[in-house]
Amino acid sequence: MVNQKWGWHLRLDVDDADELAEAYRLQVEAIMQKEGEKREF
Repeated sequence: MVNQKWGWHLRLDVDDADELAEAYRLQVEAIMQKEGEKREF
């Protein structure tokens, strides 16, 4: 039971980390696009 419980928590943590990483990557891309537009003009 303990192993199943920990496995479940680890899976949740990994899913959360993937979502955070994706959100962070999208945020960085948006910032880079804005900076790129400023440099072009």
